[in-house]
Amino acid sequence: MFGSLEDPTQLLRAIKASPSGQTTTFEGVTFEYGDVASMVRDLTTDTALWPFVESPASIHHLDHIGAERKRTLERLHGLTSGQLSGHTSRADLFIRMSSGRLVFVSVKDDTTAAKLGQVSAATSYGAGSLAGGLARMSIPAVPIPKVVNHRHTTLSASRFAKLGDRDREFAYIKKNHPDAWNSAVSDCLDEAVEQTRIFTDLLVRDESSLLGFIKEVTAGCLADSNDFYILVGDALVHFGEFITALASADITARAERYQARKKTSYIVWLGVNGIEYGLTKIEPAFDGAKNTTEQTKGIIFYFQQHPNSGNHYKQLLVDLVE
Repeated sequence: MFGSLEDPTQLLRAIKASPSGQTTTFEGVTFEYGDVASMVRDLTTDTALWPFVESPASIHHLDHIGAERKRTLERLHGLTSGQLSGHTSRADLFIRMSSGRLVFVSVKDDTTAAKLGQVSAATSYGAGSLAGGLARMSIPAVPIPKVVNHRHTTLSASRFAKLGDRDREFAYIKKNHPDAWNSAVSDCLDEAVEQTRIFTDLLVRDESSLLGFIKEVTAGCLADSNDFYILVGDALVHFGEFITALASADITARAERYQARKKTSYIVWLGVNGIEYGLTKIEPAFDGAKNTTEQTKGIIFYFQQHPNSGNHYKQLLVDLVE
């Protein structure tokens, strides 16, 4: 955003003065952002850049902008429903160029590790799929009172009041039948690890599913857009060009089981034109297992960056379109 201005400090001052969000205009460019209070301290214009040849008319920083506002932007700009507001949208910035061209940008920090994403709902990737949440959990068959209150749990009355019926029952089981609960969580995690093994084996064997997975986790609903870009540090990657280059490259893949303490995950390594990259580490985890947790979400599959530095997925994006 800062790089689009001749004097980016004016925008920086405006953000620091109103960190909870606003729409403002400088040098003929309209800027919109949501609540960025947690980011203000580290904001600087030192590395400001504008990676496009075209000049912008408006730039919308989508983080912490509500779903309804995103849907409004979709309607105002004639976008397909979900391109900004959908859970599979990967856009961090939405830009309208002076020419009227609409551009979507996913921003990746090239100095720190950043996961590709995560999924809990049953999701297909080519011929493969992962199903998280609580769908495959065997809930302990223990007696539960008809009426459960906070005294039956480890939660305070105010925290308990926020829960739905199912989470209240889970809170009861966690406190009163911890062995049964922990056993069910352990079995659910084991099943998720087995899902991950089967899924990564498929990615190794089936290039079509592998490419489908890469498109889904990297671009989501914007995978087929000709105006979706990924900004990795100073490198601007046109996603369509990346996928075209990847599809025509000499690709090999392998999966590796990774054990760290009590966590089991699987790393997918991608060989492209003789160079091996860590595509991702798929790590299943159970969200809400502890009796102090309010909501029990169940299995989430995290697509972690691996390795933290060197030949990871962000380096692959840059290398393939240079």
